[in-house]
Amino acid sequence: MTIPVYLYVNLICIIIWFVFKSRFADKRLLDWGPYFIFLFLTETSAWCYSKFLHLSNHWIYNVINFVQFMWLFYLYRKIILNEKKRKFIKSVLILFPVLYVADIFLVQSFWSILTYLYCLSSLLIIYLCVLYFRDLLGDATESLSKLPFFWISIGLIIFFAGSMFYMGSINYILSKRIDTAGKYIGYLVYSFTAVQYIFIAIGLLCNLKPSRKYFL
Repeated sequence: MTIPVYLYVNLICIIIWFVFKSRFADKRLLDWGPYFIFLFLTETSAWCYSKFLHLSNHWIYNVINFVQFMWLFYLYRKIILNEKKRKFIKSVLILFPVLYVADIFLVQSFWSILTYLYCLSSLLIIYLCVLYFRDLLGDATESLSKLPFFWISIGLIIFFAGSMFYMGSINYILSKRIDTAGKYIGYLVYSFTAVQYIFIAIGLLCNLKPSRKYFL
């Protein structure tokens, strides 16, 4: 039994968050710990459900994806300070649940991956990351390498840009029996997710306050 690598990397991020959270220079990072824990627990559950019961876990990922996107929209609303952009994100937070329900009942099915909504949501996350980068262009007070959300945003862009392709085509691939066991899709999932968490780990560690022991 091989446990996906990205679950280990996710767990490392959780451990880093717990160990160093008191030393985060940017306290907004404290909001991200519950997000990492949620993803670790639910994705581990989805993997076990599929591995041991030999059943499709697509409906579980539909739930995970909904919570994940709503959570990221909320987190980026706290990161982005421009009021017009924050109002846009607030509108997305209101509209997204409506689109989610409409996709389930009018377009696709809860029991298969909601590919249209996933691709749209991925584009929105990438767009929010770009908005954050644009804000950084007007703020040269600190090195980019010391900004946690610079690294986290890079990780999210890599993950969602890559995941749009395999998540957008997963239902077609499975229906045409191109990859019936999901082996190659799995490799893509694990790779992009692991890279994402590596960048997140860098973001968590890039700007820590000195430990108190150095002041004794």
